[in-house]
Amino acid sequence: MDIKYELNGGKWSPKDEVKEAFLTELYNFVNNNYETELKNINLEDFINAEPYIIGNLVGKYYLKEEVGGKLENQPDNYFIGYLYHNKKFLDLLPHLIKFFALWREIENCTEANATDFFANSWASLVDTAKFFKYTTVEDLRKSPEAPSLQDPRILYMLQNCPGLYNPPTVYEEGLRLPKPKRENYEFIGWYDNPNFTGEVYTHIKNNVYTFYARWATHTFFHSNDGYPTFDHLYSDFLKDFSTVVGKEVGKGVERLPNHGLVSEFCKESFNGNLNKFFSIKEYYNKWIWLIDWFKKLMKDKPEKLEYFEFKDGKFGLEAQVRWELNSLFVSRFHLVWPVTGDYSGAGIKEKLADSTNSSIIKVKYPVGTKVQFPKMERAGYELVGFYDNYDLQGEPVTEITDDRYAAKTLYAKWRKL
Repeated sequence: MDIKYELNGGKWSPKDEVKEAFLTELYNFVNNNYETELKNINLEDFINAEPYIIGNLVGKYYLKEEVGGKLENQPDNYFIGYLYHNKKFLDLLPHLIKFFALWREIENCTEANATDFFANSWASLVDTAKFFKYTTVEDLRKSPEAPSLQDPRILYMLQNCPGLYNPPTVYEEGLRLPKPKRENYEFIGWYDNPNFTGEVYTHIKNNVYTFYARWATHTFFHSNDGYPTFDHLYSDFLKDFSTVVGKEVGKGVERLPNHGLVSEFCKESFNGNLNKFFSIKEYYNKWIWLIDWFKKLMKDKPEKLEYFEFKDGKFGLEAQVRWELNSLFVSRFHLVWPVTGDYSGAGIKEKLADSTNSSIIKVKYPVGTKVQFPKMERAGYELVGFYDNYDLQGEPVTEITDDRYAAKTLYAKWRKL
Protein backbone atom coordinates (compact mmCIF):
# COMPACT_ATOMS: atom_id res chain seq x y z
CA MET A 1 0.00 0.00 0.00
CA ASP A 2 1.00 3.61 -0.57
CA ILE A 3 2.44 5.76 2.22
CA LYS A 4 0.88 9.18 2.79
CA TYR A 5 2.49 12.14 4.51
CA GLU A 6 0.77 15.11 6.12
CA LEU A 7 3.56 17.71 6.05
CA ASN A 8 1.61 20.42 7.92
CA GLY A 9 3.27 23.31 6.14
CA GLY A 10 6.56 21.59 5.43
CA LYS A 11 8.10 20.33 2.21
CA TRP A 12 10.54 17.66 1.15
CA SER A 13 14.16 18.76 0.96
CA PRO A 14 16.47 15.72 0.79
CA LYS A 15 19.50 17.98 0.35
CA ASP A 16 18.86 19.38 3.83
CA GLU A 17 19.37 15.92 5.27
CA VAL A 18 22.79 15.71 3.62
CA LYS A 19 23.57 19.19 4.94
CA GLU A 20 22.59 18.21 8.48
CA ALA A 21 24.65 15.03 8.36
CA PHE A 22 27.71 16.79 6.90
CA LEU A 23 27.67 19.77 9.28
CA THR A 24 26.95 17.52 12.27
CA GLU A 25 30.08 15.57 11.36
CA LEU A 26 32.04 18.84 11.11
CA TYR A 27 30.64 20.10 14.42
CA ASN A 28 31.59 16.91 16.25
CA PHE A 29 35.01 16.72 14.58
CA VAL A 30 36.00 20.23 15.70
CA ASN A 31 34.59 19.82 19.22
CA ASN A 32 36.30 16.45 19.67
CA ASN A 33 39.70 17.69 18.53
CA TYR A 34 39.97 21.40 19.31
CA GLU A 35 39.04 23.91 22.00
CA THR A 36 37.03 26.63 20.26
CA GLU A 37 33.99 28.85 20.83
CA LEU A 38 32.01 26.22 18.95
CA LYS A 39 31.54 24.43 22.28
CA ASN A 40 29.33 27.35 23.34
CA ILE A 41 27.07 26.99 20.29
CA ASN A 42 24.48 24.25 20.05
CA LEU A 43 24.42 21.95 17.03
CA GLU A 44 21.12 23.20 15.65
CA ASP A 45 22.29 26.83 15.61
CA PHE A 46 25.55 25.82 13.93
CA ILE A 47 23.75 23.88 11.20
CA ASN A 48 21.43 26.83 10.52
CA ALA A 49 24.13 29.53 10.66
CA GLU A 50 24.93 31.63 7.60
CA PRO A 51 27.87 30.47 5.44
CA TYR A 52 30.22 33.27 6.51
CA ILE A 53 29.48 32.62 10.18
CA ILE A 54 30.30 28.93 9.74
CA GLY A 55 33.52 29.91 7.96
CA ASN A 56 34.53 32.31 10.71
CA LEU A 57 33.81 29.73 13.40
CA VAL A 58 35.71 26.71 12.07
CA GLY A 59 37.27 27.65 8.72
CA LYS A 60 40.83 26.90 9.88
CA TYR A 61 40.00 23.25 10.63
CA TYR A 62 38.33 22.40 7.33
CA LEU A 63 41.39 21.42 5.32
CA LYS A 64 45.15 21.75 5.23
CA GLU A 65 45.99 24.57 2.85
CA GLU A 66 48.19 23.37 0.03
CA VAL A 67 48.14 24.92 -3.42
CA GLY A 68 47.52 22.16 -5.93
CA GLY A 69 46.64 19.76 -3.11
CA LYS A 70 44.93 16.41 -3.55
CA LEU A 71 42.11 14.87 -1.56
CA GLU A 72 44.12 11.74 -0.83
CA ASN A 73 46.99 13.80 0.60
CA GLN A 74 44.89 15.61 3.20
CA PRO A 75 45.91 14.67 6.78
CA ASP A 76 43.21 13.31 9.06
CA ASN A 77 43.65 16.08 11.66
CA TYR A 78 41.75 18.32 9.23
CA PHE A 79 38.10 17.68 8.51
CA ILE A 80 38.34 16.92 4.78
CA GLY A 81 41.22 14.50 5.41
CA TYR A 82 39.30 12.92 8.29
CA LEU A 83 36.31 12.29 6.00
CA TYR A 84 38.42 10.88 3.20
CA HIS A 85 40.48 8.53 5.37
CA ASN A 86 37.38 7.31 7.21
CA LYS A 87 35.51 6.78 3.92
CA LYS A 88 32.74 9.26 4.70
CA PHE A 89 30.93 11.35 2.07
CA LEU A 90 33.22 9.98 -0.63
CA ASP A 91 30.71 10.81 -3.39
CA LEU A 92 30.08 14.31 -2.03
CA LEU A 93 33.69 15.47 -1.63
CA PRO A 94 34.64 15.51 -5.37
CA HIS A 95 31.31 17.24 -6.03
CA LEU A 96 32.18 20.01 -3.54
CA ILE A 97 35.64 20.43 -5.05
CA LYS A 98 34.20 20.81 -8.55
CA PHE A 99 31.43 23.12 -7.30
CA PHE A 100 33.97 25.38 -5.61
CA ALA A 101 36.07 25.75 -8.76
CA LEU A 102 33.01 26.39 -10.93
CA TRP A 103 31.50 28.94 -8.53
CA ARG A 104 34.75 30.90 -8.30
CA GLU A 105 35.30 30.75 -12.06
CA ILE A 106 31.82 32.07 -12.85
CA GLU A 107 32.18 34.66 -10.08
CA ASN A 108 35.36 35.90 -11.86
CA CYS A 109 37.49 35.70 -8.73
CA THR A 110 40.84 37.36 -9.39
CA GLU A 111 42.71 36.05 -6.34
CA ALA A 112 45.69 33.79 -6.83
CA ASN A 113 44.64 30.12 -7.06
CA ALA A 114 41.02 31.25 -6.88
CA THR A 115 39.55 27.99 -8.17
CA ASP A 116 41.80 25.71 -6.08
CA PHE A 117 39.69 24.10 -3.34
CA PHE A 118 42.81 23.31 -1.29
CA ALA A 119 44.39 26.77 -1.46
CA ASN A 120 42.19 28.41 1.17
CA SER A 121 40.46 26.50 3.95
CA TRP A 122 38.10 29.31 4.98
CA ALA A 123 36.95 30.03 1.43
CA SER A 124 36.34 26.35 0.73
CA LEU A 125 34.19 25.94 3.83
CA VAL A 126 32.21 29.11 3.11
CA ASP A 127 31.44 27.92 -0.41
CA THR A 128 30.58 24.44 0.90
CA ALA A 129 28.06 26.10 3.21
CA LYS A 130 26.72 28.08 0.23
CA PHE A 131 26.33 24.81 -1.67
CA PHE A 132 24.03 23.55 1.08
CA LYS A 133 22.18 26.85 1.49
CA TYR A 134 21.23 27.45 -2.14
CA THR A 135 19.34 25.17 -4.50
CA THR A 136 17.14 27.25 -6.81
CA VAL A 137 17.44 30.39 -8.94
CA GLU A 138 15.23 32.12 -6.37
CA ASP A 139 17.71 31.21 -3.62
CA LEU A 140 20.53 32.82 -5.59
CA ARG A 141 18.53 35.95 -6.39
CA LYS A 142 17.82 36.48 -2.70
CA SER A 143 21.45 35.89 -1.81
CA PRO A 144 23.49 38.93 -0.70
CA GLU A 145 26.67 37.14 -1.76
CA ALA A 146 25.96 36.03 -5.32
CA PRO A 147 22.65 37.13 -6.80
CA SER A 148 24.12 37.05 -10.31
CA LEU A 149 25.37 33.46 -10.15
CA GLN A 150 22.40 31.97 -12.00
CA ASP A 151 24.49 29.94 -14.40
CA PRO A 152 22.93 26.59 -15.50
CA ARG A 153 26.14 24.78 -14.50
CA ILE A 154 25.89 26.13 -10.96
CA LEU A 155 22.22 25.17 -10.75
CA TYR A 156 23.03 21.66 -11.94
CA MET A 157 25.64 21.27 -9.21
CA LEU A 158 23.31 22.70 -6.56
CA GLN A 159 20.41 20.48 -7.57
CA ASN A 160 22.36 17.23 -7.92
CA CYS A 161 23.78 16.70 -4.47
CA PRO A 162 25.16 13.18 -3.95
CA GLY A 163 23.69 11.11 -1.13
CA LEU A 164 20.05 12.21 -1.36
CA TYR A 165 17.40 10.01 0.32
CA ASN A 166 13.85 10.40 -0.94
CA PRO A 167 10.73 9.56 1.08
CA PRO A 168 9.41 6.01 0.66
CA THR A 169 6.13 5.94 -1.25
CA VAL A 170 5.16 2.30 -0.69
CA TYR A 171 4.87 0.50 2.65
CA GLU A 172 7.95 -1.52 3.48
CA GLU A 173 8.71 -2.40 7.08
CA GLY A 174 11.90 -0.82 8.42
CA LEU A 175 12.45 1.89 5.81
CA ARG A 176 13.69 5.15 7.28
CA LEU A 177 11.40 8.18 7.29
CA PRO A 178 13.28 11.27 6.07
CA LYS A 179 12.93 14.70 7.62
CA PRO A 180 10.89 17.40 5.86
CA LYS A 181 11.83 21.07 5.95
CA ARG A 182 9.89 24.18 6.94
CA GLU A 183 11.55 27.57 7.06
CA ASN A 184 11.82 28.97 10.59
CA TYR A 185 10.61 25.71 12.09
CA GLU A 186 12.29 22.61 13.47
CA PHE A 187 10.97 19.15 12.72
CA ILE A 188 10.05 17.24 15.92
CA GLY A 189 9.01 13.91 14.45
CA TRP A 190 6.44 11.75 12.71
CA TYR A 191 3.25 10.63 14.42
CA ASP A 192 0.47 8.30 13.34
CA ASN A 193 -2.24 10.79 14.32
CA PRO A 194 -2.94 14.53 13.89
CA ASN A 195 -3.06 15.07 17.66
CA PHE A 196 0.59 14.03 17.96
CA THR A 197 0.07 11.54 20.75
CA GLY A 198 1.89 8.30 21.34
CA GLU A 199 4.97 7.02 19.58
CA VAL A 200 7.36 9.13 17.52
CA TYR A 201 8.19 7.23 14.33
CA THR A 202 11.60 7.23 12.66
CA HIS A 203 10.94 4.19 10.44
CA ILE A 204 7.96 2.57 8.73
CA LYS A 205 6.41 -0.05 11.00
CA ASN A 206 3.26 -1.20 12.83
CA ASN A 207 1.21 -1.12 9.60
CA VAL A 208 1.01 2.69 9.76
CA TYR A 209 0.27 4.18 6.34
CA THR A 210 -0.21 7.87 7.12
CA PHE A 211 2.38 9.96 8.96
CA TYR A 212 1.83 13.42 10.42
CA ALA A 213 4.72 15.90 10.75
CA ARG A 214 4.96 17.82 14.02
CA TRP A 215 6.83 21.10 14.17
CA ALA A 216 8.48 23.27 16.75
CA THR A 217 9.56 26.85 16.27
CA HIS A 218 11.47 29.43 18.28
CA THR A 219 11.34 33.02 19.45
CA PHE A 220 14.29 35.21 20.43
CA PHE A 221 14.07 37.22 23.65
CA HIS A 222 16.38 40.23 23.27
CA SER A 223 17.73 42.20 26.23
CA ASN A 224 17.68 45.38 24.07
CA ASP A 225 20.43 47.04 26.13
CA GLY A 226 22.88 47.42 23.25
CA TYR A 227 22.43 48.08 19.54
CA PRO A 228 19.27 46.42 18.16
CA THR A 229 20.65 46.47 14.59
CA PHE A 230 23.94 47.11 12.84
CA ASP A 231 22.46 50.24 11.30
CA HIS A 232 22.04 51.69 14.80
CA LEU A 233 25.66 50.85 15.59
CA TYR A 234 26.87 52.43 12.35
CA SER A 235 24.79 55.58 12.94
CA ASP A 236 26.19 56.01 16.44
CA PHE A 237 29.76 55.53 15.24
CA LEU A 238 29.32 58.13 12.50
CA LYS A 239 27.70 60.56 14.96
CA ASP A 240 30.75 60.39 17.22
CA PHE A 241 33.19 60.53 14.31
CA SER A 242 31.39 63.55 12.85
CA THR A 243 31.89 65.40 16.12
CA VAL A 244 35.64 64.92 15.89
CA VAL A 245 36.08 65.86 12.22
CA GLY A 246 33.73 68.84 12.54
CA LYS A 247 31.32 67.91 9.76
CA GLU A 248 28.45 65.51 9.28
CA VAL A 249 29.64 62.21 7.86
CA GLY A 250 26.80 60.20 6.32
CA LYS A 251 26.38 56.71 4.96
CA GLY A 252 26.94 57.54 1.32
CA VAL A 253 29.11 55.22 -0.76
CA GLU A 254 31.15 56.03 -3.87
CA ARG A 255 32.80 53.60 -6.26
CA LEU A 256 36.39 54.67 -6.96
CA PRO A 257 38.32 53.09 -9.88
CA ASN A 258 41.27 51.90 -7.81
CA HIS A 259 39.48 50.98 -4.60
CA GLY A 260 35.94 49.86 -5.31
CA LEU A 261 33.25 50.92 -2.83
CA VAL A 262 34.39 53.69 -0.49
CA SER A 263 32.28 55.07 2.37
CA GLU A 264 32.12 58.71 3.41
CA PHE A 265 33.78 57.64 6.64
CA CYS A 266 36.77 56.21 4.77
CA LYS A 267 37.27 59.41 2.78
CA GLU A 268 37.00 61.59 5.89
CA SER A 269 39.30 59.40 7.98
CA PHE A 270 42.38 60.04 5.84
CA ASN A 271 45.19 62.32 7.05
CA GLY A 272 45.25 60.93 10.58
CA ASN A 273 41.61 61.55 11.46
CA LEU A 274 41.07 57.96 12.59
CA ASN A 275 44.05 58.22 14.95
CA LYS A 276 42.68 61.56 16.15
CA PHE A 277 39.29 59.97 16.83
CA PHE A 278 40.72 57.16 18.95
CA SER A 279 43.07 59.56 20.77
CA ILE A 280 40.03 61.02 22.52
CA LYS A 281 39.55 58.98 25.68
CA GLU A 282 35.73 59.04 25.52
CA TYR A 283 35.65 57.56 22.03
CA TYR A 284 38.53 55.18 22.63
CA ASN A 285 36.72 53.67 25.61
CA LYS A 286 33.47 53.48 23.66
CA TRP A 287 34.76 51.97 20.41
CA ILE A 288 37.99 50.06 21.03
CA TRP A 289 35.88 46.88 21.38
CA LEU A 290 35.14 47.15 17.65
CA ILE A 291 38.85 47.16 16.86
CA ASP A 292 39.30 44.19 19.20
CA TRP A 293 36.61 42.40 17.17
CA PHE A 294 38.73 42.81 14.04
CA LYS A 295 41.72 41.44 15.95
CA LYS A 296 39.78 38.30 16.86
CA LEU A 297 39.03 37.74 13.17
CA MET A 298 42.77 38.06 12.46
CA LYS A 299 43.75 35.26 14.86
CA ASP A 300 45.03 33.22 11.92
CA LYS A 301 47.05 36.18 10.60
CA PRO A 302 49.32 37.10 13.54
CA GLU A 303 51.46 39.31 11.31
CA LYS A 304 48.50 41.72 11.06
CA LEU A 305 47.66 41.97 14.74
CA GLU A 306 50.16 44.75 15.39
CA TYR A 307 48.34 46.91 12.82
CA PHE A 308 45.38 47.15 15.23
CA GLU A 309 47.38 48.06 18.34
CA PHE A 310 46.71 51.65 19.40
CA LYS A 311 49.77 53.12 21.15
CA ASP A 312 51.04 56.66 21.58
CA GLY A 313 48.07 58.12 19.77
CA LYS A 314 48.17 55.98 16.64
CA PHE A 315 47.44 52.54 15.23
CA GLY A 316 50.19 50.24 14.08
CA LEU A 317 48.87 50.75 10.56
CA GLU A 318 46.07 53.27 10.40
CA ALA A 319 45.38 52.46 6.75
CA GLN A 320 44.60 48.84 7.60
CA VAL A 321 42.15 49.79 10.34
CA ARG A 322 40.52 52.48 8.21
CA TRP A 323 39.96 50.14 5.26
CA GLU A 324 38.86 47.31 7.52
CA LEU A 325 36.14 49.58 8.89
CA ASN A 326 35.28 50.65 5.35
CA SER A 327 34.90 47.02 4.26
CA LEU A 328 32.59 46.39 7.21
CA PHE A 329 30.47 49.45 6.41
CA VAL A 330 30.12 48.77 2.66
CA SER A 331 29.97 44.95 2.94
CA ARG A 332 32.81 44.34 0.53
CA PHE A 333 36.46 43.56 0.99
CA HIS A 334 39.28 45.79 -0.25
CA LEU A 335 41.21 43.95 -2.95
CA VAL A 336 44.21 46.27 -3.23
CA TRP A 337 46.58 47.27 -0.48
CA PRO A 338 45.76 46.97 2.33
CA VAL A 339 43.71 43.86 1.66
CA THR A 340 40.89 43.48 4.20
CA GLY A 341 38.50 40.81 5.42
CA ASP A 342 35.26 39.96 3.64
CA TYR A 343 32.20 41.25 5.52
CA SER A 344 29.65 40.74 2.76
CA GLY A 345 28.12 37.58 4.17
CA ALA A 346 24.66 37.54 5.68
CA GLY A 347 24.72 37.33 9.46
CA ILE A 348 28.08 39.00 10.08
CA LYS A 349 26.76 42.47 10.85
CA GLU A 350 23.74 41.10 12.68
CA LYS A 351 25.96 39.00 14.94
CA LEU A 352 28.19 41.99 15.62
CA ALA A 353 25.22 44.13 16.69
CA ASP A 354 23.87 41.25 18.78
CA SER A 355 27.18 41.02 20.65
CA THR A 356 26.62 44.50 22.14
CA ASN A 357 23.60 43.23 24.07
CA SER A 358 23.88 41.39 27.36
CA SER A 359 21.53 38.56 26.43
CA ILE A 360 19.62 37.09 23.50
CA ILE A 361 17.80 33.93 24.51
CA LYS A 362 16.40 31.51 21.94
CA VAL A 363 13.33 29.71 23.28
CA LYS A 364 12.22 26.67 21.31
CA TYR A 365 8.70 25.28 21.68
CA PRO A 366 6.31 22.86 19.95
CA VAL A 367 3.70 24.77 17.97
CA GLY A 368 0.48 25.06 19.94
CA THR A 369 1.98 24.87 23.42
CA LYS A 370 2.19 27.69 25.95
CA VAL A 371 5.63 29.29 25.99
CA GLN A 372 7.50 29.91 29.22
CA PHE A 373 9.16 33.32 28.92
CA PRO A 374 12.79 33.33 30.07
CA LYS A 375 13.99 35.27 33.09
CA MET A 376 16.13 38.24 32.18
CA GLU A 377 17.99 40.58 34.55
CA ARG A 378 19.86 43.84 34.18
CA ALA A 379 21.73 45.54 37.01
CA GLY A 380 19.93 48.67 38.22
CA TYR A 381 16.81 48.01 36.12
CA GLU A 382 13.48 46.26 36.40
CA LEU A 383 12.05 44.32 33.46
CA VAL A 384 8.75 45.85 32.32
CA GLY A 385 7.93 43.41 29.53
CA PHE A 386 8.66 42.27 25.97
CA TYR A 387 7.59 44.01 22.75
CA ASP A 388 7.60 42.95 19.11
CA ASN A 389 9.72 45.97 18.08
CA TYR A 390 12.93 47.48 19.41
CA ASP A 391 11.29 50.92 19.70
CA LEU A 392 8.95 49.36 22.30
CA GLN A 393 5.82 50.77 20.71
CA GLY A 394 2.33 49.34 21.16
CA GLU A 395 1.26 46.71 23.64
CA PRO A 396 3.61 44.23 25.31
CA VAL A 397 3.52 40.56 24.38
CA THR A 398 2.42 38.69 27.48
CA GLU A 399 1.63 35.23 26.12
CA ILE A 400 2.58 32.90 23.28
CA THR A 401 0.36 29.90 22.59
CA ASP A 402 0.74 29.61 18.81
CA ASP A 403 3.36 30.33 16.14
CA ARG A 404 2.68 33.99 15.39
CA TYR A 405 6.15 34.84 16.75
CA ALA A 406 7.93 32.04 14.88
CA ALA A 407 11.59 33.01 14.39
CA LYS A 408 10.81 36.57 15.47
CA THR A 409 12.45 38.69 18.14
CA LEU A 410 10.81 40.17 21.22
CA TYR A 411 12.61 43.11 22.83
CA ALA A 412 12.87 43.84 26.53
CA LYS A 413 11.71 47.11 28.05
CA TRP A 414 13.41 48.22 31.25
CA ARG A 415 12.57 50.65 34.05
CA LYS A 416 15.50 52.22 35.87
CA LEU A 417 15.38 51.60 39.64
